[in-house]
Formats: sequence, C-alpha cells, structure tokens
Amino acid sequence: MERFDSISDQIITWANRSEKEKDGQTLIQVIRLVFEKATDEATWSEMYARLCHKMMEQISANVQDDGIKNSEGKPIAGGQLFHKYLLNRCQEDFERGWVAKEATVVAAALRTRRQRLLLRSSGTSATLTIGNQTPQMQILNAPCLTGLWG
Repeated sequence: MERFDSISDQIITWANRSEKEKDGQTLIQVIRLVFEKATDEATWSEMYARLCHKMMEQISANVQDDGIKNSEGKPIAGGQLFHKYLLNRCQEDFERGWVAKEATVVAAALRTRRQRLLLRSSGTSATLTIGNQTPQMQILNAPCLTGLWG
C-alpha cells in the first residue's frame, strides 16, 4: 500500500493513452486487467476500490468513445466513460457467472439422468429409483437386504 500513489499514477497514465483513440480500447484493457486482479485478490479489494475511484477522478476528459453518447448526443468522456466501462465489465462478469452456474446445474442433471439410464440398462432397478425414494426406502431396497424380503 505504501507504493499505491506511484503505481496508480502509472496505471492512470497508461489508461490515458486512450486520448489518441476514438473507442477507448486502452482504457477498456486497463479496466479489464484491474477487474481481473481485483476479483482474484480479494484481500486487496479495498486497494482496488481506491484505484478505481482515483481512476474515475483522474482519467483525462480527452478519453472518449465516439460510439457511446450522452443524452445530448455528445461522446461520453473522462470519468463518466470510465464509470460506464467499469459497470459494463461488472455486468458482463455477473451474467457470465449466471450462465456458468446454469450450465453447471444442467450438466449435473444430465449426469444424474445418464446414471439412471445406465443403471436401468444394467438391471439394478433397486438403485435406479434411489433419487425418488426416502432414505428408509433406500435402506430397505439395498442389494444386501433385498434377499430378505423375497
């Protein structure tokens, strides 16, 4: 933390290279890198929050994206553009997380279905229905006990 000011100033200088661009690509890359580091290193979250605040305050007003306009039809620039890009990055990451979570749930359901089909085809009907039975029924239908009942 003692070198925060010098390092953050270098990062802002780098991000301000977007002054020469019409689409803010350098700023987007800096935000991407800072965001990735911040999400990977939770113990430093306060420092990354300070960095983002400082960047929002100090990004040059000459950094703009001609493709993003305000209500007056002028390109968003400087701190407002940083804020917009950072929020977009957060939204993208959030949505990716939900898609990944949904994919994991679907994959687990497919695995369970596949296992049930495999069990059915192998003739072990007692274990096939375990997912729909109470724990007591599972015990009673265990292969070692089924011989006692029949």
